[in-house]
Amino acid sequence: MQWLSEYGLFLAEAVTVVVAIGAIILMIVRARHGDSGEREARLKIRPWHERMQHLQRELGQAGLEDAERTANAKARAKKEKQEAKSLKKALKAKAKRKGVGCSCSTSSAISRRREWKASPSKSPRWKAC
Repeated sequence: MQWLSEYGLFLAEAVTVVVAIGAIILMIVRARHGDSGEREARLKIRPWHERMQHLQRELGQAGLEDAERTANAKARAKKEKQEAKSLKKALKAKAKRKGVGCSCSTSSAISRRREWKASPSKSPRWKAC
């Protein structure tokens, strides 16, 4: 019975030594990698008005029939598309006023590119934009 208690004491000492060595190795590894233990703080800003608009839209459509809901969705998509188009047009006009970008039309640039690809033996004659 005495040998069992001595064996238990030996196992406790061995486990203690192994855990201590493991802790030391872990501390060395973390020290080499810098402050990887500290996580990088991130601030995520969510637009609150968009969430409120979404909730308002859902509540408004809760009592509608399927046909009305579909019509509202199509009208909203059309309105958003028109707003995006007008924004794109305004940005393009602003860029043109500043002299940024190409003043030639996109279709003429594409046709010139096709002509150049069709006849690679000829040197490309690009017009200055």
